[in-house]
Amino acid sequence: MTFDFYTVNSQFTIGENTVARNGEVIAEGNIFLFQLLFGFPAILMVSQNPSEKPKIIRTSQVKSVLPIYEFFDGQQQPLKQTFKIVFEKENKKNSFTVLAVDLAHALQLVRGLYDNPKVLSTTLIGKAEKSSNRGNAVC
Repeated sequence: MTFDFYTVNSQFTIGENTVARNGEVIAEGNIFLFQLLFGFPAILMVSQNPSEKPKIIRTSQVKSVLPIYEFFDGQQQPLKQTFKIVFEKENKKNSFTVLAVDLAHALQLVRGLYDNPKVLSTTLIGKAEKSSNRGNAVC
């Protein structure tokens, strides 16, 4: 499996046993994707030798990744819940419904879309489920 994800300034390519940033290989070995979620920094662990400490790669905030390649606590395509976030922005009340792994992820997604919103309430409106999206973009 080879795939790409993007941060503001970089393109990362994850190969069978390589991690590349902007086309340059930055790590080789066994790759464990601990966290790769839209809106959060990616955390990858790469080890060449089981007796040595793995190299930990932490990126800046992920700006683009296909849902099929998201990871949370090492699990690919983690279960997501539907949250409704009600917030105030420029003295106007808004609501946003979002699929996220937990409330912290939901809030981060809203903060990423709206600069410094004042959160008024959060509601869990849907149970945990796997995304039925098979690699298509979600807008």
